[in-house]
Amino acid sequence: MDVKLNAAKTRIREPLLLSAAVSLFAGLVAMLATRQLGLSLVVLGVAFILCVVLFVIFLLVIPNGDKQEKPNETFVPVLMRNSAPDTEVQASKGGSPAPESSEPHAGDSDRLSGN
Repeated sequence: MDVKLNAAKTRIREPLLLSAAVSLFAGLVAMLATRQLGLSLVVLGVAFILCVVLFVIFLLVIPNGDKQEKPNETFVPVLMRNSAPDTEVQASKGGSPAPESSEPHAGDSDRLSGN
């Protein structure tokens, strides 16, 4: 079975063998510590499943060397942008931004006077 997981050309067999080795070690330690075959087999099985899941997740995290990902746009914090977010969204849809009113709202005079 030659299924490739990522650009590092790791085969499926490698994480399985590494997980088997780690789980055998965990099962052996459990057997020497408790001298109970059932408990050591449970530890061996749990360690194998956890190791397989973790190793495959780690392999998926490794970036591919085949292509370089470039971000579509540079991240600019909201407070440092030149235009408001509403105008950006409307401009991208082809609409014009809403005009700002110079008239005060009904509740503005109460807030400004402190009442």
